[in-house]
Amino acid sequence: MYALRSSIIRNHCRLFTTPAISSPFAISEAKPHLESEPETENEHYTDTSTPPDSRYKLELIVKRLVESRRLSEIETLIKYHKENPKIIEERYLSSLIRSYGIASMFDQAVRLFNQMEQLGTPRSSYSFNALLCCFIQAKKFDQVVKLFDEMPTRYGFSPNEVSYCILVKSLVELSLHERVFMVLKELEEKNVEITTAFYSTVLDAFYKKGMIVEAQKLWKEMVQKGCPHDVSVYNARAAHLKEPGEVSKLMDEMKVEGVKPDIATYYYLSTVYFENDMAEDAYKVYQEIEKNGCVPNSAIFKNFITSLSKLGKFELAFEVFKDSVSSNLIPAASKLKYMVRGLAENSKKKEAKEVITILRDKLGPDKLKPIWKKMEVEYGLN
Repeated sequence: MYALRSSIIRNHCRLFTTPAISSPFAISEAKPHLESEPETENEHYTDTSTPPDSRYKLELIVKRLVESRRLSEIETLIKYHKENPKIIEERYLSSLIRSYGIASMFDQAVRLFNQMEQLGTPRSSYSFNALLCCFIQAKKFDQVVKLFDEMPTRYGFSPNEVSYCILVKSLVELSLHERVFMVLKELEEKNVEITTAFYSTVLDAFYKKGMIVEAQKLWKEMVQKGCPHDVSVYNARAAHLKEPGEVSKLMDEMKVEGVKPDIATYYYLSTVYFENDMAEDAYKVYQEIEKNGCVPNSAIFKNFITSLSKLGKFELAFEVFKDSVSSNLIPAASKLKYMVRGLAENSKKKEAKEVITILRDKLGPDKLKPIWKKMEVEYGLN
């Protein structure tokens, strides 16, 4: 029985998470280390003693070739790799498929997938997902659906949980919401366990497309099937709230369900208040973070300092700044200028001077940009 784990999804395509991944919280600790590019592309083609068959190295080089518009060299590069004995390994071949996708060479990606028997490479959902990712990352959602309908039947393999996530994402983007529910039914009939991670993926996709009715329908389906609502599902809702009244309603619902908010939840909820010019309500959310056992991260500090400053709440912004100093997570100096200027202009020169002193200690006296020295002179902070 499949378990639709979000970790598996991230490892394959990094497309199917709750909005936290696309928010400032998406600083992925699992991001692969990219090896250095060889000094010349010719070295890459000809050094057969140590073939650079690292997936990430190849994909990085292809990306660089695309950026420099050296498209003809990409085909030469990938043909070279096709002659490597490792071509019989599915993971190795899949990296070539992904490389074609990076270069928007979609016909070649499909052709290589179709050649796997000829090359002696086993085919499974792994290489199929690599092919699907080429198209979904290029927003060719109709092609994803076409490939899903054709390839598993043609070659006799079964799509896995990642495959279905890619399909569902594409169906939502195409507004084929009825088929989304058909897919969910199909998974149930195949005894595939549909977990909360999968549901949160679909919910987020519905909300992003403004398909609120469909999202609510899916939510009810989760309740009916007894699927637990964890924080990722609530975050999918929180990321798309617009009205302040919805914030307290969602928080109350989470308390009843026994779901503890995480740092992403607080970020989304405070953003609703900021967008409605309710700075003090947003600050109350900030005060709840540590009370509920969460630890503010750099994204929280940056968002609160800049947003509070823009709404003229410079003293509150300064309080958040002091917390960022204690946590050693001080935002970039460029994010603090508005707060310092506001403090200085509102009879809080001592606090403004303190910020500049901390920045000078952090960056070094020679690295503080001239604009800060100009502000010191302008407001008498030196």
